[in-house]
Amino acid sequence: MKEKRNILITGANSGIGLACVKLFLDNGDRVISIVRSKTESSLKFLHQLKSEQNLDIYFIDLENTDDLKDNLNKILTNYKNIDVLINNAGKIFNGLVQMTTKRKFSELLNLNFFVPLELTQMIVKKMMRTRKGNIINVSSTSSQDANYGRSAYSSSKAALETLTKTLAFELGRFNIRANCVLPGLTDTRLMRENTKQEVVDDEIKKIALGRIAKPEEIAELVYFLASEKSSYITAQAIRIDGGLST
Repeated sequence: MKEKRNILITGANSGIGLACVKLFLDNGDRVISIVRSKTESSLKFLHQLKSEQNLDIYFIDLENTDDLKDNLNKILTNYKNIDVLINNAGKIFNGLVQMTTKRKFSELLNLNFFVPLELTQMIVKKMMRTRKGNIINVSSTSSQDANYGRSAYSSSKAALETLTKTLAFELGRFNIRANCVLPGLTDTRLMRENTKQEVVDDEIKKIALGRIAKPEEIAELVYFLASEKSSYITAQAIRIDGGLST
């Protein structure tokens, strides 16, 4: 019988995060989901999965360091172990480099890099004690590809990718794996709100499969990396982009 694992997922109320929540629940795991606030989308998320016995939901403002640390300490007290950490929460910003303020760079670096770093620093201590664990960071193909107007976003995701590889080398002796998933354009609310349709149409022309990804397709890769079927995979940045040419 498959052992029930504790899976912590940030940005769990929509898009890739929500797809991951559903997939892990469908496979019998316990999911600890972190949702930013009680917004309409968050409440819709709650309604969708309210009957799930294996789902715990925490409302945490990840960009508020005190709120993050206080609530994460509660989570670490409530659960004997965290088997898999999925750092999925993030934000996008479009702006030419000469028009993007240092404050905006800092804002994106905070949520896209420093928040995953803080979560990892706190949770990995418990993983080290149990000598097992799995960290999956959701980055973007923008971490490797040049994209017009995405200097702040791309920089923050590139930092996350490099951190992931370093974590894998530092934590491998504790039987902790760390990998990075790099989705291309994916049909999420965040992408639709931050990407003009003509940009999406132009990008599709560069994709071998001729379409953008579904969140569920990204979730399948995340689930594979969280499973024992990928037990010898670590320190990798894996693109899932439908054959995007650059």
